[in-house]
Amino acid sequence: MIRDKAYFLAESELKRRKQDAENQAENYKEAAFSIKELSDADFERRRLAFKLVREKRAGRYDIKLIKQSEAAEKKFENLCKKYNIDLKKFEPRYNCEKCLDTGIYSGEMCECFRELYIENLKSLGGLTDKAAFKFSDNNPEKFGDEEAERLKLYFSFAKTVAEKFPDDIKVRCIMLYGNTGTGKSAMASAIANEVAEKGHSVLFMSAFEMVSLFLKYHISPVSEREELIDDILTAELLVIDDLGIEPKLNNVTLEYFLLLLTQRDKKGYLTVITTNIEPDKLHFRYQERIASRLNDRSFCSKKHIEGKDKRLIN
Repeated sequence: MIRDKAYFLAESELKRRKQDAENQAENYKEAAFSIKELSDADFERRRLAFKLVREKRAGRYDIKLIKQSEAAEKKFENLCKKYNIDLKKFEPRYNCEKCLDTGIYSGEMCECFRELYIENLKSLGGLTDKAAFKFSDNNPEKFGDEEAERLKLYFSFAKTVAEKFPDDIKVRCIMLYGNTGTGKSAMASAIANEVAEKGHSVLFMSAFEMVSLFLKYHISPVSEREELIDDILTAELLVIDDLGIEPKLNNVTLEYFLLLLTQRDKKGYLTVITTNIEPDKLHFRYQERIASRLNDRSFCSKKHIEGKDKRLIN
């Protein structure tokens, strides 16, 4: 599952950072103490400090020993200056000062761990490379008053979907349909990023990629199949972008697409679809069983995204 993978990667990265910080400190210390004069001075100051502690515990106050210890400390400091040794580098410099790169702070997940986890969720879900658009990137004013008003309404709808996810969404599918360039993919991307920011698993893929995965599943040995489609079945939010551009492969496209919708419905996961196909024309491409499923209002909510092609507006 995407969430398990994201957690494991975040955990592994923090372990690597912690080990690197500790190795750097150890290597620096080792290089410093390769200088015999400095090493001898360090040994002497530690020997005297230990002896001084032992004397104090015994209730003895030896002024001579105290002065010897202070002199040894001073000598060590002077030698560090002489050889340009930074004593601060003797201690590991962790990336996170709160949790010291352990990922746990005050008994809870540290913010540094959460940031890595969210970053991995987005990367594993295809958002980093294919769907980086966020609600904060939306700038409707640049398209003129009429288009701006439309976009504000559509993105308000998309924002509501993201905010209500997952518990307050009653359907299992949301279809954004309309002409090319009206902003459907941008809205789906913004929803996906917002959901991922909340710590939920997201998978964003084109319909073409989806069918390529179905084909790979179809021709793979049975023992390898489950791993291939685990993410697409278990992602809490699946976005299928540009439905209708995918090839229609016999015994693959329609059969597995219907199976995907059915299985995700059973698991209670949301699927967001963007397409140029009008709902009343779905049956021409996907036959009645899929068209009927997508046109079932209790299963799929549809939003018509109107407007001009934003890619052609300067």
